[in-house]
Amino acid sequence: ELSSYTNQFGLVVQDECLVGNTLVCLEDGGVKNIQSIRNTESVLGGSVSNKFSRESEVYELQANHAILKGSPTHPTWCVKKGKKHYELSDLECKPIKDITDEYYVPVQVQIPHTQKNDLLVEEARFVAMIMCDGHLDSTSKRVKVNVQKDRKFYYGVMKDFADVTGAELKYSHDVRDNITYWFTDDTIKSILMSKWGVPTGKKSNLLTIPEFLYYAPLDTIKAFIETCFNCEGDLSISEHNSVRVNFNTVSEEFAQGLCILLKKFGVVANIQRIKRSGNHNDLYRLTIGGVFYNKFAEIFILMDRKQTPIRNTKTQDKRFIGEFYLSPVKKVNNLGYKDYVYDFTVNSEEHSFIANGIYTHNCHHVGLNIFNIIDKFNSYHKLGLSATPKRSDGLDFVFD
Repeated sequence: ELSSYTNQFGLVVQDECLVGNTLVCLEDGGVKNIQSIRNTESVLGGSVSNKFSRESEVYELQANHAILKGSPTHPTWCVKKGKKHYELSDLECKPIKDITDEYYVPVQVQIPHTQKNDLLVEEARFVAMIMCDGHLDSTSKRVKVNVQKDRKFYYGVMKDFADVTGAELKYSHDVRDNITYWFTDDTIKSILMSKWGVPTGKKSNLLTIPEFLYYAPLDTIKAFIETCFNCEGDLSISEHNSVRVNFNTVSEEFAQGLCILLKKFGVVANIQRIKRSGNHNDLYRLTIGGVFYNKFAEIFILMDRKQTPIRNTKTQDKRFIGEFYLSPVKKVNNLGYKDYVYDFTVNSEEHSFIANGIYTHNCHHVGLNIFNIIDKFNSYHKLGLSATPKRSDGLDFVFD
C-alpha cells in the first residue's frame, strides 16, 4: 500500500495528539485538561515543552477502566492478553487505531496528593449534592434540592452547610409530600457558579471537577466522593456474592474527574459510556468492583442501604504491574468527526505521561519504525526534529 505513495510526496510530517478535554495528571497530584497545560509545567512523567495543537480525525479507545480520545496515530502503551504474569517490560507502544480488544492498557492506580487549600468538608458535601441532585434557578437566587427518600441525609448536608455559612435554610412540602430544601442567599449561588462552575437550569452534562478540588484536604475530597455516591450511586450484589458500587452521570468530564479523584485513594473505577437514543445525552457509568470495591468499602462511608459487609474474593491480582493495573480494551473506533487535538514533549526517560488515567506515550519521541517508514519516501532531504535540549542520549551538543 505504501509503495503507491512514496513518489507522490516530498514532505511527510508525523505527529500525534489527544483531544482538548483529556485530563492530564500533574506531578503534585493536580489535574488539568491538556489544552490548559503550559510549557515548563511538571506532569506525572516529566517537564512539559513544545506544546502544540492541530486538527485531526478523532479515534476513541474504550477500556474497562478508562476512555481515551485522540488522533489515530497517538502512541499508547499496551500489552497483548494471554500471559499468566506480566512485567513492565512486556509493554509495547502502538497507535490508538491499531489497539484492539486483544490488548490491555495500563492505568495508573494511585496519583500523588498535595494539599494547597483548606476547602471545608461541609462545602464539598453541599456542592456534590447540588451537582448530583440539586438545581440553581435561572431567574432567582434560589438553590434547592427536592427529596423523596433519604431525607435525613439531605437535611444533614444542607443544615451543616447552613451552619458554616450562616445562611437561612428553608423548606416546604409539595403535593406529592416530597420535601424541598433551599437557600435564597446571594453568596451561596455565587459560590456554586463562580467558584465551582455549576450552571443554572439543566446542568447535568456540563458539570466538571474544578482544579482546586484536587488540592483540597483528603478528608474533603473523601466527603465529596461519598456524597456523589450517596446521591447518584447504587449497590449491586450478584448471586455469587460479587459486590460492586456504581455511579451515573451524563457528563463525561465529571465522570473522568471523579475517576481521578478516586485514584487519590488507590481506587480504580470501571468507566462505561452508554449510548442513549433520541435527544438524551450519553450516560457514563462508573463501577467499582473486585479488589477496588474492597478498598473503597474500607475508606468511604455510605448510607446503610448502599453498603454491605460482603467483600469480593476474586480480585484479578495478576493484572497489577508496578504502579499500574492492566485494563482490558473493549473497542477502538473512529468517531467520525474532526476536532482540535493537543500534545507536548516530556523530558523523562520513558517519554510518557498519564492521560485520563492511561499511561500514554509522549508524541515526539517516535520509534525507529516511524523513521524507517519515512525513509521509504522519495524526498531529497530527510530531517528528524526534537525539542528536548537536555537529553539522555548524549546529543546535547547537537542543540548547543
